Amino acid sequence: KKKIELSESKDITDAQISIAWRGDCELFAISFLGHSGRMFKVYSKEGVLQFTSEKLNGLESPMSWRPSGMWIAIPQLIENKYAIALFEKNGLRHREVVLPFSKEIEYVKSVQWSNDSEILLVHTINQSENNLQNMYLYTICNYHWYLKQFLQFQTPVSTYQWDCLLSGGKILRVLLNDGTFLTYKWEFGINRSLGKDHNDESNVAVIDGKNVLLSNFRGTVIPPPMYGLMLTADSNINEVGFLKTDVSEVDSNKLFILDAQNNLKIFQLVYTESNVRRLQSHEVIGQFKVESHCSEKLPLEYCHWKWIASDLFVCCQYLPGKSSLKLMKIGENNLQIVDTIEIPGLIGFLTVSKNEIVYQIISDGIYSMSIKNNKFVANDGELYSLPDCLEKIEAVEIENKLNIFSLRSKELCCNANKIATGVTSFFITNKYLMYTTIAQLHFMKLNNQMKQIICERRLERGSKLVIVVPDDSKTIFQLPRGNLEALHPRVLVLDIIAKLLQDKQYRTAFDILRKQRINLNLLVDHNPNDFLADINIFIDQIDNIQWLNLFLSDLQNKDVTQTMYASNYEERKATPTNPGEYNVDNKIKSICDCMIAAFEAKNNIKYLLPIITCHVKMGNMEQALQIIWQRKQKENSSTAEVSSDDALKYLLYLDDVNELYNVALGLYDFG
Repeated sequence: KKKIELSESKDITDAQISIAWRGDCELFAISFLGHSGRMFKVYSKEGVLQFTSEKLNGLESPMSWRPSGMWIAIPQLIENKYAIALFEKNGLRHREVVLPFSKEIEYVKSVQWSNDSEILLVHTINQSENNLQNMYLYTICNYHWYLKQFLQFQTPVSTYQWDCLLSGGKILRVLLNDGTFLTYKWEFGINRSLGKDHNDESNVAVIDGKNVLLSNFRGTVIPPPMYGLMLTADSNINEVGFLKTDVSEVDSNKLFILDAQNNLKIFQLVYTESNVRRLQSHEVIGQFKVESHCSEKLPLEYCHWKWIASDLFVCCQYLPGKSSLKLMKIGENNLQIVDTIEIPGLIGFLTVSKNEIVYQIISDGIYSMSIKNNKFVANDGELYSLPDCLEKIEAVEIENKLNIFSLRSKELCCNANKIATGVTSFFITNKYLMYTTIAQLHFMKLNNQMKQIICERRLERGSKLVIVVPDDSKTIFQLPRGNLEALHPRVLVLDIIAKLLQDKQYRTAFDILRKQRINLNLLVDHNPNDFLADINIFIDQIDNIQWLNLFLSDLQNKDVTQTMYASNYEERKATPTNPGEYNVDNKIKSICDCMIAAFEAKNNIKYLLPIITCHVKMGNMEQALQIIWQRKQKENSSTAEVSSDDALKYLLYLDDVNELYNVALGLYDFG
């Protein structure tokens, strides 16, 4: 291990004694000033000494034990940096969280873990700014500590406490010296771009102090804490979001950030022009100051920001006992408030679908509001009652009806109807509702019933959905430790293939089928009549003898849209055909006859092997041998692309050698 150089002076030490209990109350730690500097000892609940910390300089009195029992957090002044040192229960220093300030400017007053052990809160006092009190909220992912939120209080903080109820989530209660009582609640969320077509690069933004770390997942998979591009602001960032629009002409690769000083910046992302586009740079296309109209500024006064059009924002402002929805329009040099409406009660979640705003009032229910001509238009009554705290909410229009999907206490609901339990995350595509449980991914078709699971597959335990690339099957999951996994679920792949086949892009569809190991009969069964009509287009696009042989070898007298891939073709029913028309029971003969005719019309020699494959597939071994014999007789007169010997060796791979020998004996002029 790297040796840590330490320094400590007597004027920064204090004699305060701190006690921290582990979450299960089996152990507790006492921090005190010993003969050789500050140290701590760990005792059992009976008071029996268990461990003593290693000798380190620069330790301070604040201390907090992570409820899960993993680390003890203690501020430490190290040479040239100020950090939160994390100790194991045996007293050995494990790692550290480097703070973004120096001890001379700002010092740590207290530290405290959230009850679910996911957030480390660092409470500081800024000596250079009239003793303003700040709170830094850190989370860890893939062994990297991210500064997720920054709260700055104009009025001194009297006390604060994380909610002790596990069902309460990440709730922080703060009491200020003037008697103001504040409650903050955070939920795990993913800031992603919201485009619906191939122009969207599937960007995901991660807040880390003054930086926003960006990755585009259409062409890359970059695991955290690495990233494709970093944006930097002047102050700590509290909110980030992307442009949500239903108009394909509008570029969805734009984002905004809101820092702790209520400065709003808008960025346009720039990509490379290669086949796999990567984030290259960014352009600032707008910068505005959000003015507060309250006498006292409180942290996170403005929140739930949504960028609903190129020049329109919606946000929520919290007031004592009520909320205020604001519609803001981008002016020449500022954000103009074009409409405001007060909501009785506190808004817990807010989402947007087209021109409809859906919001939840805590301890009440779900309401909606329309935006028309840059004005709020209130709708009558609540949509349905939902008094519980939510983890996530999304609104989507299905069959011209607004549907609201919500996740609360691992219960996934559509409107007021429960769909599934044990849900850890969900994502809505153009056609499907995807959700994860502890170790499985489930698919439901978006309709007004939302009852039947059409497909499911196993996942690594604890995986959560991050993003699904629009117009693609690429799906990104995040595992519990933080690393990423990219999958191509079969249901989404089949949708992509169906679209390609409708557009007659046979080569691209064939390539995906090979890579994803999907039965090649789907090329025919998706639409047999179109395939038979497009035989020549199919052959011209593939133009690879081995691919053609592979396709012909896989042919079966079965309709895979009614068997293994029936989940994507539920609307199609098997119908009897008239005599003379294409029939599934005669599929091999129909396709092979058409393929042979097309091959012979193009180039007999080039397509010799596919022609042989067709005859073998139809059980016409004699004809296959006759073709090879004819090729043998003509080899002396012309240069063949495929020799008769090669064709014969290929034939041995297609059928049993003993059966082939018996057929050859029956041909009197063979050899």
